[in-house]
Amino acid sequence: MKPLPRRWRVLVADDFAEHCIMLACAIRQTDCLQVVHTVSTGQQAINYFIGKGPYAERETFPLPRVLITELDMPCADGRKLLVRLGNECFPRPIVVVLTASPLPEARQEARQLGADAFFVKPDRFRDLVVVVREIEQLAVRTFGSWSGSSRRPQVRGGESG
Repeated sequence: MKPLPRRWRVLVADDFAEHCIMLACAIRQTDCLQVVHTVSTGQQAINYFIGKGPYAERETFPLPRVLITELDMPCADGRKLLVRLGNECFPRPIVVVLTASPLPEARQEARQLGADAFFVKPDRFRDLVVVVREIEQLAVRTFGSWSGSSRRPQVRGGESG
């Protein structure tokens, strides 16, 4: 029997529960990504990363290698989350903005705040799977192997280019 491949942990930050479920289903179709937790506010994501409150136990809430976040969320939105990630000293994950906003200003703002990739949320599930596979390829290009490398992304965005 072939062993299961190792997977990079993904934290999803999005206040729309249906989208979180669809995204988790799309991620399950990849070889290298696995959702470890979902949060519905930017503040919860910040707390997750800094290990505050219920997220203090790293065995239960391990640091993710990939963050997929919406820009517009309540209680410290995705923008504040990106700023906070840029100011912390823990290993920074690949940061992917997956947002409902198709505005060029949103893409530019996400890049200025340090996002590694930017995608507009697709309407169809099969298109979401395509986006998730692009995120997976970004992780493969970034981390390459399981050597423990904490190398940062060389690329600033799949479809976001």
